[in-house]
Amino acid sequence: MAETCLVDTGVLLLLARGGRLGQEIAARYGLTAAGSRPLVSVVSHGELLALVQRRGWEQRRRSFVYDLLAKGVVTVEISQPVIDSGRGARRALIANAKA
Repeated sequence: MAETCLVDTGVLLLLARGGRLGQEIAARYGLTAAGSRPLVSVVSHGELLALVQRRGWEQRRRSFVYDLLAKGVVTVEISQPVIDSGRGARRALIANAKA
């Protein structure tokens, strides 16, 4: 079974853009593999939706983001006490991905 990952807004943006770096990250960490459901904080979820609306992305990219958030990830509330207790994701990855 794949290890659970916590993905931040920067990684979500890279995946949505569909470029080489996003594809490499997805492949390396199995983010889009069958059965993979990375964790996304409610904050990142909201940030990505706001960016889609504010930037007026084309339909293809909007559809990818909506599908990803609806079916491709698990949206969770991540609080510091949960992280400190070890009950959060087993691994947080790529905290500040750069495009």
